[in-house]
Amino acid sequence: MLVNLKVQGKSVVLVGGGEEAFKKVARFIEEGAQVRVVSRSFSAAFSRQQEKGHVTLETVDVKDAESFIRNLNPKPVVLMAATDNSNLNAKLAVHAKHAGCLAYAIDHPELSDFSFPALARIDDVCVAVSTGGESPAFASLLRQRVEKFITREDLLKIKLQAQLRSWLKQHVHDFETRRAILYEVLEDEETNRRLKAGNFALAWERATAYAANASKHKSSSPDSKKTSFRGLNG
Repeated sequence: MLVNLKVQGKSVVLVGGGEEAFKKVARFIEEGAQVRVVSRSFSAAFSRQQEKGHVTLETVDVKDAESFIRNLNPKPVVLMAATDNSNLNAKLAVHAKHAGCLAYAIDHPELSDFSFPALARIDDVCVAVSTGGESPAFASLLRQRVEKFITREDLLKIKLQAQLRSWLKQHVHDFETRRAILYEVLEDEETNRRLKAGNFALAWERATAYAANASKHKSSSPDSKKTSFRGLNG
């Protein structure tokens, strides 16, 4: 199951200071987590992040997983084990889970509470592609394919829907009515034609005019499933 974990301001502990460890924790840094990294040494990437104030580095050679987890106070929301010692990674994950943390061991997907899907990012759009840890390389290939299918028109549709949702929350109190209007606007050929032409202002003008008209119609006709765009300027 793919989920979008909100970790801004949350405590994340990473054991391991190498390049692979940094690749795993980078997403948590991007999302604003409070990241503490524990290792006997650190790659240059970690040092740069510390200079920016994004991570806290602690030079410790962790050998006893149970003792290390027991002495963490407070316990982090997430603990990741990404050392070059596979056995230590496994033990850290097991003890972290017993302590109530979400755990990840870089070379033990069967012990991990989550995995890292390949992410296709275009502006505000983020699409996750996962093979369940079976083939990260192929997941990356699929990510590249997905990125090619997301168009500028798609991004404008997302922008329109986001703004229209906010507009509707201010003007239409009924949730089901708001949802119906959003779907109808999404399917409207004229609105889509304007978005495809890159004319967001005209698309927004049509969408809000329709939403205002539709909300009045639906409030007076509760059984109405769909409102026509008839009467709006083409």
